Amino acid sequence: MRRVFITGASTGIGAALARHYAGAIDAQSTDSAIGLFARYGAPDLVIANAGVSVGTHGDELQDVEKLRRVLDVNVAGLAAACRWSPSAPATSIRR
Repeated sequence: MRRVFITGASTGIGAALARHYAGAIDAQSTDSAIGLFARYGAPDLVIANAGVSVGTHGDELQDVEKLRRVLDVNVAGLAAACRWSPSAPATSIRR
């Protein structure tokens, strides 16, 4: 059985990929992903698709909470997804 981990699978390209690979389970946090890996095993494929935007107006970035959310999803989320990549060292799958 092939295990595919897709971030941002609730809409758009991520949802289409989830349908393509079928049987995708949504993990919306690092803790829930770790729980899934404990139950089903480490993924064979990681697709880091998640991302959020605040638009094109620079004044949106002056709102620190919005900026924090963008950085958390787009930067920290990408790093977290990549640590579960099959090419990552086995020790990086641990918390």
